[in-house]
Amino acid sequence: MAVLSAARRRCDRGVTLVELLVVVGLIAVLASLAAPSFTDSIDKYRLKGAAETLQADLQLARMMALRNGQNVHLNVATGASWCYGLNVNAACDCTTASSCSLKQVNYQSSPGATLSANTFASGPVFDPVRGVVTPAGTLVMTSAVGKQVQVNVSLIGKVGICTPSGVTGVGYQTC
Repeated sequence: MAVLSAARRRCDRGVTLVELLVVVGLIAVLASLAAPSFTDSIDKYRLKGAAETLQADLQLARMMALRNGQNVHLNVATGASWCYGLNVNAACDCTTASSCSLKQVNYQSSPGATLSANTFASGPVFDPVRGVVTPAGTLVMTSAVGKQVQVNVSLIGKVGICTPSGVTGVGYQTC
C-alpha cells in the first residue's frame, strides 16, 4: 500500500513552473529559427502566383483573339501601382477603372509582387488570324525581397516564365 500511495503522489504533482518555462523557451527559440524560412517561402510563392497569373492572362488574350477573330490589346503600367489590362479591338488604360473590357489586374490582387519592367516597345496586340504578337517583349515581376521572374512573349505568341540570370530560389529555369 505504501508503494502505491508514493507513486500516486508523484503523479499528482504535475509540472513545475521552471519546467514549463524551459519548454516555452525552447518553443520560442525553435519558432524564431523557423520564421525566416517561412518568410522566404511566402515571398517566393507570392511572386510565383503573380507571374503565373500574368502568364495565364497572356495566354487568355491569345486564345480570345483566335476564338473571337478580333485583335486583343495588352496595356501595362509598371511600378508600385502596377496594372495590366486586356481589351478587344482598341488599346485601353489599365490605370482607369473598367477601361479594359476583357480583364484588368492591379497590384492589389498580388500583394508582395511588383511589375517592375516592361520591354514591349508599344502595347502588344494579339493577332486574331495566327495568334502572333506584335511586338514581342518581356515583363519582369519582383518580390518584396528582390527575387525576380521574367514573363516572355515571343513573336509567335508563346508565353513562358523564366528566372533572370543571377537570381536563385524561385524555381524556374534561367533565361
